[in-house]
Amino acid sequence: MKVLHLAGAMEWGGGDQQMMDLIANLSDLDIQSVILCFNHSAIKAHAEKHGVSTLAVDKSKRYSSKVLRYIKEQVQQLEIDVIHIHTSNFVMTYMLADVFYKLKVPAVFSKKSISESSSLLSPVKYNYKGIKKIVCVSNAILESFKNTIKPRNRHKLVTVYDGIRLDKKFPPVPSLRETFNLPAGITIVGNIANHYLAKDIGVFVKTANHLVNELHRKDLFFVQIGSPSPYTPEYEALVDEYNLRDSVKMMGFTPNAGSYLPQFDIFLMTSQREGLPLVIMEAFNARVPVVSTSGGGIPEAITHEENGLLSPIKDHVSLAGNIIALQADGALKQQLVENAYKRLHEEFDSITCARKMAGIYAEVTGNKN
Repeated sequence: MKVLHLAGAMEWGGGDQQMMDLIANLSDLDIQSVILCFNHSAIKAHAEKHGVSTLAVDKSKRYSSKVLRYIKEQVQQLEIDVIHIHTSNFVMTYMLADVFYKLKVPAVFSKKSISESSSLLSPVKYNYKGIKKIVCVSNAILESFKNTIKPRNRHKLVTVYDGIRLDKKFPPVPSLRETFNLPAGITIVGNIANHYLAKDIGVFVKTANHLVNELHRKDLFFVQIGSPSPYTPEYEALVDEYNLRDSVKMMGFTPNAGSYLPQFDIFLMTSQREGLPLVIMEAFNARVPVVSTSGGGIPEAITHEENGLLSPIKDHVSLAGNIIALQADGALKQQLVENAYKRLHEEFDSITCARKMAGIYAEVTGNKN
């Protein structure tokens, strides 16, 4: 079987890593993959570095007749069996290509996040007849997306949890304690998230302020790793406003960010909207305890006081309290870490995800053997 993956992100994110892990595991199941992405994108560079076949088009021309015809030609030449759409900005491209050039190939769309809003075209493109399955990475996404899908098409909705490669090796990175000259006894609270509005990095800074300035906890150091966005100046201004330059470091885009996870004493997630963030799974695998908001699908991975600690979204006081609880109770910390590691291996292995996706491909092509 051959799958054409449509991926329209320009910067690297968790969804892109999940796609690459999926492709690697599909290969072990004798399913070949080709990625259609945008020129000059992080996906193109990453795929080429790792030997994954790619096709690329200019983002600004993705609706042009030339690109639509190019997709048709590649589908025919490569004998593609399934088109897997990983980002919403390629759904319309697929639909137009199918309408004008009759691709005659079933499509699967992966819904990986909870959208804040939708366009007038959303009900049209997501209900398009060529999309045979809509794969949501959490039940929370499925429920939030259900109203966009017409009742007659809701049978297409299915939840398949993302997974991570449990054997993945991260390259070495500099020591945070040495880089920032941290004395012994300092607890490093870390976060890895690009500066999208949904990630609510402002709450990360407010949590640090509550602990450092209001509760006078000088034994904490906060590290935030992620690509900047138009919201970054706002977050940096907040750090200055709270006089936190000595306690909060915004490292920006950092290659191999996941390599820093084992150096965190606590992983802090402050998102207000989430599908099911892979970085939480990576923290589980690194045996780092997780304190998080309960946004979106996060409670489907974390059960409060069983394998992590949850707080309401935007509640920096509650998040701070959970950090203090972990600092004070080593037995609780160890319990959360062990339970999280066990749950990861039971439910969030990328091999399990790939096998389920392979089953979906077989179903939409009618090849159920």
